[in-house]
Amino acid sequence: MAKRKRRIPRYKREDPQEVKRRAGFPSDAVEADLTQQVPNNSYSAKPLYYRDVEFDCADCGRHEVWTATQQKWWYEVAKGSLYTTVKRCRDCRAAVRAAKERQRQASQKAK
Repeated sequence: MAKRKRRIPRYKREDPQEVKRRAGFPSDAVEADLTQQVPNNSYSAKPLYYRDVEFDCADCGRHEVWTATQQKWWYEVAKGSLYTTVKRCRDCRAAVRAAKERQRQASQKAK
């Protein structure tokens, strides 16, 4: 006796764009891939999407925007903690890295 094809559940047949619209995804958001995010060991839910976040640099005070695509890279590719957020602008981050590198080189010369 031949097996019958299994019926595809309705939630799998629906258009993904329509599902996102009904779920309340903002139009300017970038969808998050929950399988790529690091485990957060918390009862709080993981973000379903990323939106642009405005912030002021802690060092120079410049007003910047942490874009949704940058957040997606940080949380899913670089595997950054879901509890972290941006604090410094790109120029100040580069200056801090350079200062740490100079300090590291100076300490190796002293040995």
